[in-house]
Amino acid sequence: MARAARRGSAGPALFFAGLALLAVLAFVSAWPDMEASVFDAGTSLAADEALRSMDCPVMIAADETSSVAASFANRSDRPESFLVRSRVTRGFITLVKEDTQQVHLEPGEERTLSWPIEADNAAYRRLVMARVLATRSAVHNAREGSCGVLVIGVTGISGQALFAVLLLAALALVAAGATDWWWRRRPLLPTEQDTVRRVGALAALVAASLVLGLLGWWLPSHLALVTAALYAVLLGEQTVTR
Repeated sequence: MARAARRGSAGPALFFAGLALLAVLAFVSAWPDMEASVFDAGTSLAADEALRSMDCPVMIAADETSSVAASFANRSDRPESFLVRSRVTRGFITLVKEDTQQVHLEPGEERTLSWPIEADNAAYRRLVMARVLATRSAVHNAREGSCGVLVIGVTGISGQALFAVLLLAALALVAAGATDWWWRRRPLLPTEQDTVRRVGALAALVAASLVLGLLGWWLPSHLALVTAALYAVLLGEQTVTR
C-alpha cells in the first residue's frame, strides 16, 4: 500500500504544470522588450547612456487603455532643461506616433511623463513598442530606452490583473505539487533527495528568468530560460536512463 501511495502521487504533474506556466510568463515578460530593442534603433546612436526609468506594463487587454511612462529627476544643485521625444508604434512597425516635450527641472525636482497606449497601437496586432530619448542637458548625458507591451485577445480584465492571476495560479500549482509529492513520499530516499535538489535548481532558473524579465533585462532572462529548458531536457534523459 505504501509503495502504491508513493507511485500514485499527482504532485509531480501539478508541480511541472505550474513550472511550465511560470516559464511562459517569464517568456512573456521578456519577449516584447527584446522585440522593442530593435524598434527605431537608430535613436540609440544619439544617446550616451540607458534611460532606466521607463515603466511599461507587461501586457494589456484588447479593450484596455494603458500608458508608457518615464521619470526624470534633477539631483544636482542647478536647473536643467532638455527635450524628451517619444515614439510609439501606430498599428505597424513603420508607422509611429511621435511626441516631443520640453522639460525643465529645478534642483531636486522630479517629473514623470506618460504616453497612452492601446491595442490599436500594436504592430503585428500583438506588440506595442515604444522608445524614449532625453537629450543632453547641463546635468545629464543623453539617455534613451525602449520597451514592449504584449496585447492579449481578452476583454473585461486588465493585462496586469491577468498576469497577476496567472502568476498566483502558477505559484499555487508549484506549491501544491511539491507539498503533495513530499507528503506522499516521506521520508525521502537518498535518490529522491538528489532529485529534489535538481528540480529545485530548475525551478530557481525559471524564477530567475521571470524576475529578470520583469526588471526589463530581457537578454539575461532569455539566457536563464534557455538554460532551464536545456537542464529540463537533461533531467528528463537522466530519468529515462535510470
